[in-house]
Amino acid sequence: MLGMTEQTGEYVIAKNGAIRDPVSGRIVANPGGGTTAITPANASEYHQLYAQKRLEAELAAGRGLARVAVSGPSEFDAWSDIAENMAGLALHSDPKYGRVSVEAARVVGQMTGFIAERGRNTGELPANTLQITLNNDGLAAIMAGILPILRNSGDDSE
Repeated sequence: MLGMTEQTGEYVIAKNGAIRDPVSGRIVANPGGGTTAITPANASEYHQLYAQKRLEAELAAGRGLARVAVSGPSEFDAWSDIAENMAGLALHSDPKYGRVSVEAARVVGQMTGFIAERGRNTGELPANTLQITLNNDGLAAIMAGILPILRNSGDDSE
């Protein structure tokens, strides 16, 4: 790894001067800038700062949405307008729209809750969904309970 790092003994010195333990992958010293490293002591502070900046960004985005809303004065009206426009794209059957209509349908489905959006690269489901894993016996028991109901639905003779 010439050029990327310089190895000295059991530690690796990175380009920026930080000294890293190659086994754990953690920075053990930062002689060049000491205060810029995230450590267990300052991680909470950085987390709070990140949460504050994210909230400020969300509020700013909401104000921006409210300014462009067509159907009303709030960011919710803007989201409604966006959903309406995306739904219009999703309903196009013309092949010239190609994948745009599929992606628009996915966005509208996620916005409205008809399609659950999985967490980014984690495979986790969002809080408003539930996933059940059944073995064959469990599935057979559920189907045995549902099938008589389905067979009798629409039967007005009773």
